[in-house]
Amino acid sequence: MCSLWLLLYTKMRFYNIIKRIILFVSIFLLTTSLKKGEEQTAANNLLYAQPIDSAIARNIDMDSCIIGLNIHKTWSFDYKDETFPNDTICECVIKGLAIESDSVFYIIGGNPAFIAKYNGTTLLNRKRIDIDFDKSYNALCQIYDDSVYFISEQNKVIYSLDNKFNSSATAYNLPMEAEDSIVSGRMEHDSYILVTQKKNTHGTNSANFTTWHFCYPNHIKKKYTEETNLYAHIPGYVPLREPENNFFYHGIIDGYRLFLTPPEYDNCSIIVADASGDCIYKDTFKQLPPIAAVSGYEEHYGALQSENLRVVSKNSLYMTGYNNDTHQFYILEYRIFK
Repeated sequence: MCSLWLLLYTKMRFYNIIKRIILFVSIFLLTTSLKKGEEQTAANNLLYAQPIDSAIARNIDMDSCIIGLNIHKTWSFDYKDETFPNDTICECVIKGLAIESDSVFYIIGGNPAFIAKYNGTTLLNRKRIDIDFDKSYNALCQIYDDSVYFISEQNKVIYSLDNKFNSSATAYNLPMEAEDSIVSGRMEHDSYILVTQKKNTHGTNSANFTTWHFCYPNHIKKKYTEETNLYAHIPGYVPLREPENNFFYHGIIDGYRLFLTPPEYDNCSIIVADASGDCIYKDTFKQLPPIAAVSGYEEHYGALQSENLRVVSKNSLYMTGYNNDTHQFYILEYRIFK
C-alpha cells in the first residue's frame, strides 16, 4: 500500500515538473515573439518614416520670431500742402523715395520738382531741383555715402545731391545711346541696375533689351546685352525655388529674401525665403494704405505704381500710399521679425 502511494506521489511530482517546464518554455517563446514583433515594428517605422521637411522645421523656429504683417509705425503727410513735393494736379504722384534711417525720408516730386527731407513728419529741408521727371515712372532714388542719388529717365542722367542740400545737384550722363529708353531699374546701396530698350526709327520699342549694372555715380560695372532680368544681378538675390505668380523680389531682411505682389487696394501678399529660395513664411497684408503710391500716369496704362516706392531698409519694409479723400500721403513701416 505504501509502495502504491509512493508511486502515485512520484508521478504527480513528475507531471508538475513537466507542466512548469512547459509553462516556462511558453512564456519564454511568447516574450521572444513579442520582442521580435516590437523590433520589426520599429524597423518598419524606420523603413517607411519620412524625413522632417526642412521648411517645416524652419517654420517651427520662425514662429517664435515672426511678428506678422501688422504696421509698426505710420507717418502721414498732407500732400496738398505746398511744401510737400507733389504735383497736386494729379492727386498724389511721387517720383522718388529714399530712407536714410528709421524715420529720415527723402521724397522727390512736383512740377517744378522739389526734394524734401523729413525726420518723421517734420520737414527738415527742401530744395528745388530744375529737372524734368514727367516721364520718370520708376521712381529711382537712393542714399549712397552722404548723398542722395536720383535718375531722370527721359534725360538718361543720374544726379547726386549732398544730404544736407548745401549745394546744387551734380549731373552725370549715363553712357547710353539716344535711342535707348529706360524701362525699369533698381537702385541698391552700393550699385544700381537699369534695363533699356532701343526704339526703332518709327519711335516704337523693338525687342532689343540691355541690362546695365552701374557703380555710383555712372561707371559701368557690367553690361548684359539681350537681357531683361533686372533681379538676377542684384546682390544677394535668389529666385524662389518654387516660383509663384506675380511675386517680385524686394530685398533682404535679417538675412531672408523678401518677395511681394504688386499692391492692389487691399490686396497684397508677401513671401519670406531663405538663402536657397525655399519659402519659409507666406502671408497677406491685413493693413494697407487705401491706394498704393503712384509714380506717374501713362496714356495707355493709366496710373503707374513703381516697385521702388516699396522700400526695404535695414530690417524693415516700408510701404507707401495715399488717401484722396483726406489728401494724406502715407509711409507705413512693417517689421516682420522681432
